[in-house]
Amino acid sequence: MSKFRYILVLLLVLLLTIFTRWLLTSVEQPVAPGKPEERHDPDYFISDFSVTVYDDKGSPAYRVKAEHLDHYPDVDILKIKQLQVEYLEKTAQEWIALADQGTAYQNIEVLDLKDNVKVMRNTQQLDKMLTLYADQLRIDFLKRQATTDSKVKIVGKNSKIESNGMRVDLDKGILILTNRARGEYVPQ
Repeated sequence: MSKFRYILVLLLVLLLTIFTRWLLTSVEQPVAPGKPEERHDPDYFISDFSVTVYDDKGSPAYRVKAEHLDHYPDVDILKIKQLQVEYLEKTAQEWIALADQGTAYQNIEVLDLKDNVKVMRNTQQLDKMLTLYADQLRIDFLKRQATTDSKVKIVGKNSKIESNGMRVDLDKGILILTNRARGEYVPQ
């Protein structure tokens, strides 16, 4: 009888092992890694960085600083968080743009800023200080333009202008308000 008991226990252990193996393989499906070109994962990231881009004469054109950057190789874009853009061209007005998020294309030659976009003229003269607020803004350093279709508010010392959309020529410093522009000026 003891031989029968050992065979029964062995058979029970074998059945339990087979059932456990079947249960593990049916519940856990292996995750296929996928082809790298089909995945949308960052291949590198950078924290607390600053990049200065120079013009063709070797002078600094603009600088981008940010808290975090992720590069996505499948679409070749940079996702940037908490960024600051300083426009350094000496021939035009210097300004600083801030945003919570941004997407950069073509090696940071085109930037889409969004969420709490704020653009300020970089000047020490309070009467020439202007601040622009928008939900989103595209800065194209190749075409030397800044554009948006979102609501824009421009606040100066004695003025306030609101519009739905705008275009700015960065070379000439010309601002075109594209839709439903309204403003007020209070001289002091």
